[in-house]
Amino acid sequence: MVLTALSYARMARRITSAGSVYTYAGKALGAPVGFLVGWSATLDYVLLPMLNALLTAKVNVALVIIQAGVAVAFLVLAVRAVVTHGRPFGTTGFDLTAVPPCDLFGGASLPALSFLGLEAVSTLSEEAERPRRDIPRAILLIVAAAGVFFLAVTYVMQTLFPDVSAVGDIVRASPEIARYIGGAAFQTLFVGGYLTTVLGCGLTQQMSAARLLFAMGRDGMLPRAVFRRVDPRTGVPAVNVLVVGLIAASAVFPDLGSAASLIDFGAYVAFAAVNLAVIGFWRATGVRDGRRPAGPPPTYCNRCCRPSGSW
Repeated sequence: MVLTALSYARMARRITSAGSVYTYAGKALGAPVGFLVGWSATLDYVLLPMLNALLTAKVNVALVIIQAGVAVAFLVLAVRAVVTHGRPFGTTGFDLTAVPPCDLFGGASLPALSFLGLEAVSTLSEEAERPRRDIPRAILLIVAAAGVFFLAVTYVMQTLFPDVSAVGDIVRASPEIARYIGGAAFQTLFVGGYLTTVLGCGLTQQMSAARLLFAMGRDGMLPRAVFRRVDPRTGVPAVNVLVVGLIAASAVFPDLGSAASLIDFGAYVAFAAVNLAVIGFWRATGVRDGRRPAGPPPTYCNRCCRPSGSW
């Protein structure tokens, strides 16, 4: 995930486009590859719970604050429960020799689903005031902060409940653990915070999908008359938002496992493509044997494939 985040950050410094990995792959690996990657990446967004509306930035900040507060409270109470019940903090969960390879590879699909969203920042490259500085920083900050948090929460929960079956159905494990460590009141707070998290994640995915479709429509990969349109007052691709919302409504039909598998497929296609795009982009622009030509690297506009700059 760190390698992928670095690839997104590197490409975001050179190509400021709402198309994100679709544009990166298209310009570095060819338009057909970009088209396939764009549609695969769209799976990530339209199959996640989404809202058919856009909220203001202040509301989004409030959602993030609520999420962070509940998450920190959960972690603190979980650590207190571990200490109270005298469970030792050890390295059992990090012993890979005790994990069958098939389980290890199966578990590796979880980071793709958990970290999904770090690449969504790159779809805002055309809206950011300083995209070549702020977008890469945001991507790396997300993967670092999320990585530390995921590791801490998973480690504490594993220490508290080595056998997750002790809390019943895995789908209800987190609320049950919240009740165990903080009582019914904290369980209620936790569930409320969880719903807020779903709201915030859905908002992010809807935004990203709408901008990705906008970039594909602008390049003629989708009907321009529909997907490249933006609201003249707000600059938002409003039609795309509605299209994504309608498609996302179909997510109520597949089961959780099937939906997660499709999302993982789209995520891994996108993550693999952006890493390959870095290699292809730097080879195409003159990097050889780890050295780059003299002068600043080229940058690409979001409307053509012609570089501007020294090389």
